[in-house]
Amino acid sequence: MEITTFTNLFNTNGVRQTCTPAMLAKALTAPMANRGAKKHVPLWSPTTFAGTRAKSNAVDIWALVFDMDDGLAPFDTWRMFTDWQVIAHTSYSHKPYHHKYRVVLPLAKPIPAVDWCRASTAANQFWAHVVGRGTPDQSAIHDNARAYYRYSIPNGCDPEGHPLHPAQYHQTAVHLDGDPLVLKYDHIKEAAPRHVARTKPTQLRGSSVKTYDMAMMDTDVRRGIADAVGASIQGNTAAISFAHPAINAKCIFQSIPHPLVPLFGHAVTGKTNADGTANWINWYDTER
Repeated sequence: MEITTFTNLFNTNGVRQTCTPAMLAKALTAPMANRGAKKHVPLWSPTTFAGTRAKSNAVDIWALVFDMDDGLAPFDTWRMFTDWQVIAHTSYSHKPYHHKYRVVLPLAKPIPAVDWCRASTAANQFWAHVVGRGTPDQSAIHDNARAYYRYSIPNGCDPEGHPLHPAQYHQTAVHLDGDPLVLKYDHIKEAAPRHVARTKPTQLRGSSVKTYDMAMMDTDVRRGIADAVGASIQGNTAAISFAHPAINAKCIFQSIPHPLVPLFGHAVTGKTNADGTANWINWYDTER
């Protein structure tokens, strides 16, 4: 089988490695030296690539990896896969009260990356059939270019021999007496091409103009809007004025809502004159 290794999270130029399931088990269950932060821990991928690590460069997937983070199925769930070759280890953030781990099943033959959408759906069904509890991380299992952190034990606040030190509850498991997994996915139909619906243009009532921008360039439509609100066209704007009861102040500016505000994006402004009368004036930009 083949895998790809990476020195850290930021390295996308991996090294393709050829190994046996026994060699993979030895590599994945030997704790990596703690480098102070998870992001510095080396990674591996069951995928081989034609170039850098990217979905578009994925070629084949050589192992099925269940990344379990929901805490609903304990680490010992790996024992349910002993009919096959299985490797398991706890994740960096594993806790005694919330189990997080990975179950790795070498495949009998690699699955082409272009088929992984169907194969990963079959993998979910496989987990549900064998375990029936918990859900593998969906973003991980459907990713044909996924890379996983190597087994590493974080530093603890307690001394290394203390029962609560991470070294006391992080675990690994290997069972290679079974057969490599044959993951069947022929029964999974290929996803239909996504159809993106096109937005229909707005049909303005009484006009052949079909879009707002085109309507604003149509002089007949602009004149109709102005007539409807009792405004007069002055150049590229329409002005509207109407009387309002006097407000007890010599000069006050106010704003009131107007049905055309959502259309033109302006408020109506009022001004009280010194003689006690009031005019409410607004300028609507009919070019918008």
